[in-house]
Amino acid sequence: MTYRILIVFLVVGILVAYQQVRSQDNSSSYNGLDLVDKDGNIRRPADVRDTYQALGTFSVVDLNGDTELHYTYASPGTAEYYRKNGKFAEGTVLVKEVFGTDHGQMTTGEAHWASGTKVWFVMIKDEKGSGNPLTTKVGKVTKADVRAIAEKKKPDLNANSDEAAMRIIEGTARNMGIEVTEK
Repeated sequence: MTYRILIVFLVVGILVAYQQVRSQDNSSSYNGLDLVDKDGNIRRPADVRDTYQALGTFSVVDLNGDTELHYTYASPGTAEYYRKNGKFAEGTVLVKEVFGTDHGQMTTGEAHWASGTKVWFVMIKDEKGSGNPLTTKVGKVTKADVRAIAEKKKPDLNANSDEAAMRIIEGTARNMGIEVTEK
């Protein structure tokens, strides 16, 4: 009887270990490129807080002196894959959720807490871009598009003018292999 119980525990232990190894293998092959539609728009994964790995939370003071909380998440298996290979896997998804904060004086001192999501950022590792952005172009963007992007992103950029913000966006586009055209 004791021998049977020992065998049952051994089999259960092997099945549990196999399930953990199998789930890690499946998660490292997670394909975040499924979050991109045919027009190139990226959607936020619906299950970020439930299934993604929390990489960290940072308190950041923005240019207006307001405090924000930045939560960073990674698709399942990302941290293990990075530790093993020293790079992110194709299709890895990193998500940053930025919260505004409220604060007040508590009995323990000044306290800050999240007051609502301000913005989400979703980044997907994609090695299909330009291998050499100086010679291989993967897309085009017009100056009008750059201006629209710069206007939207200016609060997040280290730029003192609209023109400086546009130069930052243009430089980023060129480094990605995206050609900036007049029209």
